[in-house]
Amino acid sequence: MGGYAYAANDMTLTFPEGIDGHVMSFAALQTSAGEVRDSCEREDTPRFIWNNPNRFPIFNPEATPGSVLNRPEIRLTVDYAEDMDLTRRLYGRLREGFSTYDVLDVLHAQPDWIALNAHCEQRSAAYL
Repeated sequence: MGGYAYAANDMTLTFPEGIDGHVMSFAALQTSAGEVRDSCEREDTPRFIWNNPNRFPIFNPEATPGSVLNRPEIRLTVDYAEDMDLTRRLYGRLREGFSTYDVLDVLHAQPDWIALNAHCEQRSAAYL
């Protein structure tokens, strides 16, 4: 993993919320499994790693400024009814096998849809 124990692209949000990736080394998982005492860290696998950045090198890849993927204001996750409304609209426009780029193309054509869930707060901000 390029010397990192953990990589996640949502610790500093630059991609749309919900377009997340988390990768941990086996060694980091093995260490955390053996040392975790806190129930929150036991339940949320990477929390022990986040809470010990001096022991585990962490990397947060970010979307390139100005790129089509650099849209942190867009919510593509389902925690609220408003999120589900957007999801249904998107699925109504997309074909099987769509990509994040396809979703963003639809939102580019329907910019008012972004406002449907823009007021919703992310419920699982584990790093905060």
